[in-house]
Amino acid sequence: LLGVRNDAGTVLAGAAGDYSPIAVDPTGAVRMNHEGQKQTYSAAGTAFTIAGSGTDVFTVTGSGTKTVRITSCTITGLATSAAAQDILFVKRSTANSAGTSTNEAEVPHDSDNAAATATVLSYTANPTLGTGVGTLQAHKLTFTTAAGGIPQVQYHFSFTDHNEQGIVLRGTSQVFAVNLNGATATGLVLAITVTWTEE
Repeated sequence: LLGVRNDAGTVLAGAAGDYSPIAVDPTGAVRMNHEGQKQTYSAAGTAFTIAGSGTDVFTVTGSGTKTVRITSCTITGLATSAAAQDILFVKRSTANSAGTSTNEAEVPHDSDNAAATATVLSYTANPTLGTGVGTLQAHKLTFTTAAGGIPQVQYHFSFTDHNEQGIVLRGTSQVFAVNLNGATATGLVLAITVTWTEE
């Protein structure tokens, strides 16, 4: 049941012991806190240069101990010449191998969270791709030049805005990948941020 608490934490309506985000302040006004309670993490690959004919350039690999749910991904970048670039979000059932990658720092949103168990990699040389489950989303994004006089565009993708499931990774063989569909804009440099929960 949904409970209503006052600022002292006393349940005014609903089930005792309920942890509803609804609270009543001393004036009687009702306030809601929409902040999630799951342990949440973010990681970012900052300004890494993409290999030619890019495939997977940024990946999140699941955990052997937790269920990983990816909630959002943000992408921005610059190219030598302004160009439209294919960006695919791909799910894999086996992990990538080889390639040249950097393990990005997995940062907890709350310092009391346990250490993250997902693995985040950014690639500057294409990996050997794991088995694809399928393409979750496909986009054609425009990246401009640094000197083009056009504001750099930030593309933000949320996977849970409409009460749908996030991108769920179960086990260390499952991967969420940002993929360039084998065609890379000249001199493309990307910055990618991903946010996920673990439970």
